[in-house]
Amino acid sequence: MGEKLSQQKDFTGKIAEQVTDAKEKLEIETGRLLGIDNDRRYECYLSIARSSNPFEVNYWLEIIFSFGIATLGLVLNSPAVIIGAMLISPLMGPILGMGLSLATGDVFLGTRSLLNILASIVLAVGGSAILVHTLPFKELTPEILSRIQPNALDLGVAILCGFAASFATLRSTKGLVAAIPGVAIAVALMPPLAVVGYGLGIRGSLPVWLEVVKGGGLLFAANFVAIIFTSMVVFLVVRMNAKSVRRKVDEWQRKSYNQTPLEHFLNHTKIWKVFEKVGTFQARLLLAVVFLLLVFQPLYRSMVELKNHISLKRHKESENKVLTQLAQEVFGKSGLSEVEKVSVLESLEGIQVVVYDRVSQLISNDEKYRFEEIASKKIQKPVKLTLVQIPTSFGNESGNDWAALFGLNREIEEKQVIPPVSLRDQLLEILTSLWPSQRADLVDFSIQMKQSGSTHQVGGLGLTYLADTKLSEDAMDIVRSHLHRHLDATVDIAFHWIPRHIASWNYRPGKADLSAEAQSIVEKISDTLNSHSNLSAILRVEAGAGDPASKQQDIVKNRSDYLKEKFETLGVDMRKLEFREEIHADCGASLEWTLESSPLVDNPSSESLPSNSPSVSEKSNP
Repeated sequence: MGEKLSQQKDFTGKIAEQVTDAKEKLEIETGRLLGIDNDRRYECYLSIARSSNPFEVNYWLEIIFSFGIATLGLVLNSPAVIIGAMLISPLMGPILGMGLSLATGDVFLGTRSLLNILASIVLAVGGSAILVHTLPFKELTPEILSRIQPNALDLGVAILCGFAASFATLRSTKGLVAAIPGVAIAVALMPPLAVVGYGLGIRGSLPVWLEVVKGGGLLFAANFVAIIFTSMVVFLVVRMNAKSVRRKVDEWQRKSYNQTPLEHFLNHTKIWKVFEKVGTFQARLLLAVVFLLLVFQPLYRSMVELKNHISLKRHKESENKVLTQLAQEVFGKSGLSEVEKVSVLESLEGIQVVVYDRVSQLISNDEKYRFEEIASKKIQKPVKLTLVQIPTSFGNESGNDWAALFGLNREIEEKQVIPPVSLRDQLLEILTSLWPSQRADLVDFSIQMKQSGSTHQVGGLGLTYLADTKLSEDAMDIVRSHLHRHLDATVDIAFHWIPRHIASWNYRPGKADLSAEAQSIVEKISDTLNSHSNLSAILRVEAGAGDPASKQQDIVKNRSDYLKEKFETLGVDMRKLEFREEIHADCGASLEWTLESSPLVDNPSSESLPSNSPSVSEKSNP
C-alpha cells in the first residue's frame, strides 16, 4: 500500500515538473516570437504601475485638460478638438493596470488602478456637467448623438484596441506613453465620459438628458471592460506573472519610496492578504468574463434594433420607389400633366400618398381610384391618395372646374375691369372672392405703395390669416397668381400666419399665478388681440386632480380673475375674451387657448386712396 502511494506521488511530481517545463518553454517561445524577455516584462510592469499612481499631480491635470477639451469639442461639434482630448487623456494607463493586476493577482496594483479610475470618472463627469451647465446654449450636436447609441460593433472595436494597446505597450521601448496615442484615438475613453457629463449638465433643459447619460455611460463601460479583459488575456499569454518578473516587482514595491499612502495602509492593515486568498486566478477570470457579458447584452440588443431599423428603412425606400414610379405612370401624361413631387407617409390606416401634379386639365376621380387600387396590390398595404393639382397657367381654364377645386368664387374667373372705387375696396373685394376661406380666415391685410414717376402703385401686400396650420405653398401660389392677374402687375405678397390654437400649460396644484413662460404667451396673445380688432379668444381655465377637491371651484375662479386682471393691465378689450371655467377630477389642471375671428370687412369711414396718393404704407382698420 505504501509503495503504491509512493509511486503515485512520484508520478504526480513528474507531471508537475513536465507542466512547469512546458510553461517555461511556452514563456521562452512566446518571448522569442514577440521579442519580449524578462527584462522587458519587468520594465513594462513598472511603466504600467507608475502610470496608475493616483497621487501624481500631472495625471490629474491631464484629466482636467482632457475632459475640458472633450466637452467643448462635443459642444462645438469639432472632431479635431475631440481627438486632441483623446490624445491628452491618461485613462489608458490605470485601465491597463487593472488588466495587469487581474492577470498577475497583484492586489496593490489592482487597488491603486481601481481607485484611480473611479476618481477619474467622478472628476471627468462632474467637471463636464458643471462646464455644460454654465454654457448659454445646450444642443445635441452630431458628435454627441454618435456616442449615445453604442452597439456590439463598438465592443468589437474596444476589444481590438485592448489587444493593440497591450501588445504596443509590451513592444514599445519608450514605455506606455509612446504606445498609447493611436489606440487612444481609436477607442476614445474620455469623450463618452464627457457625454455623460453633458447629459447631467442639460438636466432640466432637454428631456432627453437621461438617454444621453445612459448612452455615454454604456459606451464607456464597453470600452472599459473590453480593454481590461483583452489586456488581461495578453498579459497572461506573455507570462507577465513569471516568477523572476514578480520577484523583481515585489522588491520594487517593498521599497518605501515606491509605495503610495494607499499601499502603506494596505500593508499596515494586512487587508491585501484577504484579497489574495479570495482573488484566485479562476475568480479573477470569471469576474472579467461576467462583466464582459453584462456589457455585451445591451450592446447586442442595440445592434439588433439597428439591424431592424436599417431593414425597415430599406423596405420603406423600396415602397417609396414603387409608389413614385406608379404615380409617374398614372399621372405623368405627356403634354397634359407633370408629376412634380411624391410624398409617402405612413399612418395607422395604411400608406398615405401625396402627389403634387402640374396639370393643364383636371384629373378624373377614376384615375385616382385606379392608382389606389394598383398601389395597394403592389405593396400589399391599403393606400390612400391625396392629389394636389397645380394649374400650369391661368386664363385658359375653360373646361376645368378650377373654382370648385380651389374654393374660389367663379364670378371673378374672367378678368374684370376694376371699378372706380377706393383701392382698398378693390383689394378687399378681390381677396374676399378668391380667398380659400374653408382653410383659413383672412384677418387683415396691408398695402405697401411705391412711387413710379409721378404716380404711386401697389408695391406689396401683406396678408394675415388665422388657421390651424399654415397654408400650403400651392394655395399661396394660387392666391398670388390671381392677385397678379387682377392687379395687372407682379407685386410682392407676404403671408403672415396666426395659429388658431395657442400653446397651453399646466397649473401648479392650488396656484393661480403664471410661470415666466406662460406670462410671455399671455403678452403675445395680448399683442395679437390688440393689433387685430376682429380677433377674439376663448380661454378654458381648469381645475384638476392636483388641486384640493374642496377648493376647486374657488381655485378655478381665482385663476380666471388673475388672468382678467393681467389682460386688463395689458390693455386688452375684455369683450374680446370669453372665459370658460371647467373642473376635471381625473386629470391635471391646465389653461388652453383658441383664437376666433369675425369676417373681414372694410371700414366704411376709411378714405379712398387715389392713384397718385403720396402714402407709402397703409394697413386695414376693420
